[in-house]
Amino acid sequence: MDLPKHLPESAVLSFMNLCDVRMASTLSSPLSGQLVKGQSLVVTGPNGSGKTTFLSMLAMLNKPQEGHVEAQPLFYCGHQTGLKSSWTVKQNLAFRLRVYGYSVATSFEESLTRFKLEKYVNTPLGHLSRGQQQQVALISGLLSPYDLWILDEPFAHLDQQAQTMWQLLMDSHCQQGGTLVYSTHTGHKGFLQNSLSLDLSSVT
Repeated sequence: MDLPKHLPESAVLSFMNLCDVRMASTLSSPLSGQLVKGQSLVVTGPNGSGKTTFLSMLAMLNKPQEGHVEAQPLFYCGHQTGLKSSWTVKQNLAFRLRVYGYSVATSFEESLTRFKLEKYVNTPLGHLSRGQQQQVALISGLLSPYDLWILDEPFAHLDQQAQTMWQLLMDSHCQQGGTLVYSTHTGHKGFLQNSLSLDLSSVT
């Protein structure tokens, strides 16, 4: 696919001719594509296929050996959430709000209640289960002002109820004009409308 040199006005994210030894499948077939408002892209493949590498490149945290990425401001959540385990849930979310430029008075209690985490508001993050920590990290994205979300295996460590709730929330995000890129190897494919897919294990 041929893409313009600069991000088109209608595109939220574009990547052109990405090629990197950490994504072995791209050595013979560089990746190009773009997403517009309301679209989602699910990236699949077994462990070691380069899903995390690819998403970190789209988030412009990692520079590809070859190729180019342009993106609007975005929220990224990877395996390392960037939250502090010694801080309470409240301290972590309040810090994120300040980073986003919001008043610390902005309420996040409703989001915590929605995911049944309200009783942990004053609990150090490190005392929560891995799945609960993952949800706090995702909530910090829900509170963000960014329409583009890039999520690396967001369903990891979540129980079935939490997975279903986040699936519905992601679908709502895209239905309202947001854009989503997420990776998975657990079968969460195609639950979003207007969804594109990329299997890194079968790129040729």
